[in-house]
Amino acid sequence: MTATEEGNPVYWQLVSERSADFTAAHLAQGADLAAGLPVLLAHAEEFGLARTVHIAQMCLLVIVDPDARPHMRTPEGTVDLDKLVPLTADALTVLDSAAVLSRAFQLSPTAAMHDVEEQIAATGRARSAVQAVLDAAPRGIPGRRRALDALWELHDDPRAVCSVLALTAAAMRAVLPVPA
Repeated sequence: MTATEEGNPVYWQLVSERSADFTAAHLAQGADLAAGLPVLLAHAEEFGLARTVHIAQMCLLVIVDPDARPHMRTPEGTVDLDKLVPLTADALTVLDSAAVLSRAFQLSPTAAMHDVEEQIAATGRARSAVQAVLDAAPRGIPGRRRALDALWELHDDPRAVCSVLALTAAAMRAVLPVPA
């Protein structure tokens, strides 16, 4: 049995440890949304980018769900991602992002705009998956399995995986006492 097999307790112990490290990085004084990136990179190097969603799942189920305050929840009591991480991709944001990409990567404005549009679409897919995890959280073991399935559905979509990680970090920061 290898450490990459999802049924392996050694693998899940490592996911737990890295989830704790990811959380600690975000709790550090002056930490920004990229604070946990070294933890995610280490996991990705060892197991592949797709398996970084296991860290996201752990953080969503063990940190975000229990620590979300009542005003961050739906009337049914599940965490509402839109209350933690509001939608902010408006037309001006898209145009600004495309301009930055165009300059930074010497892309044509058309190519840069297409790249931004692809990321927005991937973020939409990621938001749906993260919300599915949060909806499954109160359902115990069956909910954990559904949570894992919801995130794993994105495993072959690197843009969506990266969006899941960013949304997880932002959701954690919304519920944790992050020092300024």
